[in-house]
Amino acid sequence: MADRKRRRGDDLSALRRVLHTGGITMKGLHELMESLRGHDLDPSMHALREANSEAFRSLRLAIEVPLHDGGSWLWELIDPAKLFQAAVDQSPMFQTMTIQVLLISKPSPSDPWRLVIGFDEFMPGFAMW
Repeated sequence: MADRKRRRGDDLSALRRVLHTGGITMKGLHELMESLRGHDLDPSMHALREANSEAFRSLRLAIEVPLHDGGSWLWELIDPAKLFQAAVDQSPMFQTMTIQVLLISKPSPSDPWRLVIGFDEFMPGFAMW
């Protein structure tokens, strides 16, 4: 049983490293993985979703937002500092760029870096027509 759990964790780690590489979507990665059947990764959409969710959880920030009625809502989003660190850790090109910027201008409390992070969906799952 422990071997199966370790194997599953290894599979999730491998899928997380591949997901979104080069802008590949979950669907695109699923199709690619289907074409690689017979290799040692689980290409199911369930496994891909789980790897994606695990990646989100590792970067997650939860903010309790007060509501007008006195209740609250838990807003789960990506922590910008963790996202920046993950990008540096996972991308040799981004590592090089970050080092070059550090050589030009080191951040400090009096002169911090400013970072703008954009996503393709600012309100996931919500569309206004």
